[in-house]
Amino acid sequence: MALADRHDRWYSSTGATAFKGNYFGYSGRLSGMATSLGTRIEVGGEVAIWKRWTMRAAFGVVDGGEVVRRSLARDRLTVLSLESTLRF
Repeated sequence: MALADRHDRWYSSTGATAFKGNYFGYSGRLSGMATSLGTRIEVGGEVAIWKRWTMRAAFGVVDGGEVVRRSLARDRLTVLSLESTLRF
């Protein structure tokens, strides 16, 4: 993963939200003139519990690149996500 240009910013978001007329949800960090965000490795799977119920799980590791190392105290992120879907 990389920024398009070393002058770009590293953007993150929770999505646009409105609170008392103000919009919020996006932020950008300076790149420090670097472009490498890091490498992501992820594995996941899905299983049907019943005809209308499925479970998904994913596990991933992100090894932060130069932009991340300049911005954060840690340069490794481990992510586990679980999703349950019930269709009516």
